[in-house]
Amino acid sequence: MIRPPVCVWLALPCLYLLLPPRATGAPDQAIGDPRPARVDALFSAWDKPDSPGCVTGVMEQGKLLFAKGYGLADTARGVPLSPDTVFDIASMSKQFTAANIGLLVLDRKLALTDDVRASFPELPIDAPVTIDELIHHASGLRDYAELNMLRGVEPIDNKGVIALLARQKALNFPPGSQTAYSNTNYVLLAELVQRTTGKTLATFARERVFGPLKMQSTRYAGSVSADPANLANSYVPAAGGKLIPVPRAIQTVGDGNLLTTVRDLARWDENFYTHRVGGKALIRMMRAPATLTSGEHIPYGFGLMFDEYRGVPTEAHGGSYHGFRTELLRFPQQHFSISVLCNVATADAAGLAHQVADIYLGAALRPQPPPIAPPAEVKIDQQTLDAYAGEYVIQVNGQPHVLLFGRRGDRFFSQFFGEPAFELLPFSATEFFPKTQDARFVFERAKDGAVSSVTLHRASGDLVARRNVAAASPEKLGELAGIYYSEELDAHLRLEILDGHVIVNIGPERRFPLLQISASRFVMPAGGTFEFRRGEAGRVSGFDYSSDRVRGLAFVGPAAVAGALARHH
Repeated sequence: MIRPPVCVWLALPCLYLLLPPRATGAPDQAIGDPRPARVDALFSAWDKPDSPGCVTGVMEQGKLLFAKGYGLADTARGVPLSPDTVFDIASMSKQFTAANIGLLVLDRKLALTDDVRASFPELPIDAPVTIDELIHHASGLRDYAELNMLRGVEPIDNKGVIALLARQKALNFPPGSQTAYSNTNYVLLAELVQRTTGKTLATFARERVFGPLKMQSTRYAGSVSADPANLANSYVPAAGGKLIPVPRAIQTVGDGNLLTTVRDLARWDENFYTHRVGGKALIRMMRAPATLTSGEHIPYGFGLMFDEYRGVPTEAHGGSYHGFRTELLRFPQQHFSISVLCNVATADAAGLAHQVADIYLGAALRPQPPPIAPPAEVKIDQQTLDAYAGEYVIQVNGQPHVLLFGRRGDRFFSQFFGEPAFELLPFSATEFFPKTQDARFVFERAKDGAVSSVTLHRASGDLVARRNVAAASPEKLGELAGIYYSEELDAHLRLEILDGHVIVNIGPERRFPLLQISASRFVMPAGGTFEFRRGEAGRVSGFDYSSDRVRGLAFVGPAAVAGALARHH
């Protein structure tokens, strides 16, 4: 449910430590089969006596072929991970929520074309929004998780989400015209189950899905006090390279908060072939991609993302919440699936799942092209590297992000604003390779010789980042300082100027720097933009906040806020 890093197309290197494998809960393997040992080596980075880690399951032709845990469910008590350890699978939960809606459609209690405003009269939505548009993220509803982040308030439950939505005055786009991932959609779907049946999603799913499939360890979580004893703790990085546990708190239900194990996921996965729950009609429904009003098909179904890997079709969905990282990857033509459930935020569950597929499905997959050996490195003088250093603005899905380049001694690095840095290796005076990726950066100069842009060449297409030349005088920056208010959030943000930089304060503890990319626009780490407005005499009257998941959220101030506060007192 957390926004993924901006640099997903340039994954950072994974550090695999050469440690002897220690795993628990493994089913019997065929004698002489080398694949389990290769999986052990793949997960060896987490297989340590003081580390959280991952559990993986391999399903083939209806059998849980392989299942092991690597690392600890609780580092303080030394409890090992196993195939019976329960995880919060975060956004992987969406396919289960969508399936329960599908069952109600098959029961003829709902239709995918139903306008959800009839069930949620408290939401001020001007245009019809269908159930189908909620499922396929085509509703235009803003993402509550990002709205709540801007309020500086955590946690929030479904009731709180409905109250927050009731304050919204606009959508991201006309329903059905685009898609933009929004957790809000699946919270509304969970509430729709209850408003339709009189039963909570947790009760309905237990009766109609988890019970029939004998998924005895699976349930939508309720109060934290009712969490099962074998639920893994989750861990995030902290200062000094430490990993610390994240306390569980109340969460929303529907977009996430489903607790399960790799054994139960194997039972769920097999339903895509046996059709025990919902029959073939439910599976067909779940595999239908989104269709926009333009007729364009979007490869997202009922909580399933459709793609291919090495020439073979896949359907998958992952999850990311606090320290949990999860992935369920299915190869339907091969009747083969992989689950990876991790309780540490530094694990790449999706990447690990695909690497397990390489081990078990190698013969069925298109051969991988041999790695392209980068040209021999050349020596670049520090003056040239310094000429490339700076900020560059790149557009991703219509939203600006900032790439930073800089030198550390003789070494050259890049990073997306707010993300970890990665090293670049030169192989000509203008071209650089990321140290671990098949991509390259090429710097270009304008006619006057000044460095003007850098192009990122990658397999999925080129991206051009323009040199950021925006700058404001200290006096102009000072005009932005103050308190801003959003009626749609009923929350304030405070902007201050510190050492020549604009800092946004969200709630009592969160502070983020902003980078200026135009006369009126600033970018926050992870890509949110602040577009400042000016009124009479050029005075700052407020700003609009936009991102991939929240667009055009208006804030007023600081003069308007000061006036309102004065009237209040």
